[in-house]
Amino acid sequence: MKERQTKSRLAIRELLVSAKQPLSATELIEALLRLGLAVNKTTVYRELEKLLKKNEISEVDFGEGQKRYELTHGDHHHHAVCTECRAVVELEIEGRLGDILSMVTKQSGFRIEKHLIEFFGVCEACQS
Repeated sequence: MKERQTKSRLAIRELLVSAKQPLSATELIEALLRLGLAVNKTTVYRELEKLLKKNEISEVDFGEGQKRYELTHGDHHHHAVCTECRAVVELEIEGRLGDILSMVTKQSGFRIEKHLIEFFGVCEACQS
């Protein structure tokens, strides 16, 4: 049986499509309220779980005590996060990363199934 698309799920997906960086559940709730959709926190988390299970969105953690969400698009990627203004830039570093993953596998004996690499620093705008 096909699952029906709820207004909140469609709106969350659209917000993530238009977002310039990954959004937290709190940011999504605030944006939904601005759009006139009165949703509670439980509904948003339930919809995020469904989108995660379908692999339509990905979860990222920038070490700030909350998870963020973005559309799953193509290859795995990483981020640079400004510790001052919280700006986020997507990075494409996969070429060299394969060598590192091989080294980790060789040293640990693990079969690596996933990894999380995020870079934190101060963006150009905040450096001035």
